[in-house]
Amino acid sequence: MQQYKKMDAFQVAQTNKYNVIRCLIREGPINRAAIAKRISLSIPTVMLITEDLLQKQVIRSIGKGESSGGKPPEMLEIIPDRFYYIGVDIGRTTIRAAAANAISQQVAYLQEPTGDPSREREFVDRLGRIVLQLADSLKTTVDRILGAGIAMPGLIEPGTGNVLFSPDFGWNNIPLKAWLGEKIPFPITVENANRALAGGSYSTYSARNWVETGFSTCYGRTPYCLKSSRRSRRKRPTHGTACRCFTIW
Repeated sequence: MQQYKKMDAFQVAQTNKYNVIRCLIREGPINRAAIAKRISLSIPTVMLITEDLLQKQVIRSIGKGESSGGKPPEMLEIIPDRFYYIGVDIGRTTIRAAAANAISQQVAYLQEPTGDPSREREFVDRLGRIVLQLADSLKTTVDRILGAGIAMPGLIEPGTGNVLFSPDFGWNNIPLKAWLGEKIPFPITVENANRALAGGSYSTYSARNWVETGFSTCYGRTPYCLKSSRRSRRKRPTHGTACRCFTIW
């Protein structure tokens, strides 16, 4: 029989915070009672999480909503320019890159011909310049860019971001994530293009998927990277393995 590891109180708290943020991203503006109902948490728990996010200027109040008979509820939403995410679709003929803010609105876009990928290192260097050019266009600080997601055709090794084989590009064992990490000062993830884009276009990948996977990385899988964590004495993940939540929260 398969054994499941029990979550401790800290992991539960971080998962709850992740779920509240995800609900605000998808459905905001929204009030606390509605959040509690959507994600099956108690109202006191939601109040505690949202007060913390308000103090840290991750979310904001936009006034009172419609009353259903009692006191009008306070409406909350994510601050759109608090975070940014970058998504890149590497196609055989075209490279498309988009940046989105915290509420999945596309705010920047670049496109250029793929060109000749046979000189792998030169191609990856050019890809890095595209990402940095897009990041510069946001006119924000690096710590507000939580990461870049790269959709690459071929067989991608999980975790390492190595391109084991790409028939479209003729690549074998190319450390795409590591090479990009030498140029890009924020976390990177590399996914197979078909898998990354299955839910929609490159812009959907850049926004919604990075919101989901980025916050999931922070609150679901590697919560100890949080600066405010009681466990912050533990070694934080190395560059590129998790988003920079500890510089934001």
